[in-house]
Amino acid sequence: MLDLSIYQRKYFDITFSDGRVVHLNVPTRTDLKKVMAVTGELEEGQEVDEERADSIFDAALLLFNCNKEKIVFTLKEVEDILFDWELVSLFFTEYYAWIQENLNQKNSQSPTTRQPVERG
Repeated sequence: MLDLSIYQRKYFDITFSDGRVVHLNVPTRTDLKKVMAVTGELEEGQEVDEERADSIFDAALLLFNCNKEKIVFTLKEVEDILFDWELVSLFFTEYYAWIQENLNQKNSQSPTTRQPVERG
């Protein structure tokens, strides 16, 4: 039997300085691949050219606009929220950790990965 109730939707919560909370959804697989291709390894102190910076903020915009509240962010708003590279790096690091945690949880509860029950 397939029990879909174990797959409860999880959200990545972002609390803004004004106290507002936005709940980001898991993006589609296609969108996640696009974001991961652009962001790659964002390392502290790494030189980022203008073209890559634009692509990284576009990727963040894609993720921010995939939210439970159906808020539509502009690129300028995302740039204002993630106002320095340390925040950009922190956002993607935490977001990817959250994605991985959700994948691990779903896989550990999947009927195909459960340990067989010994009978007898």
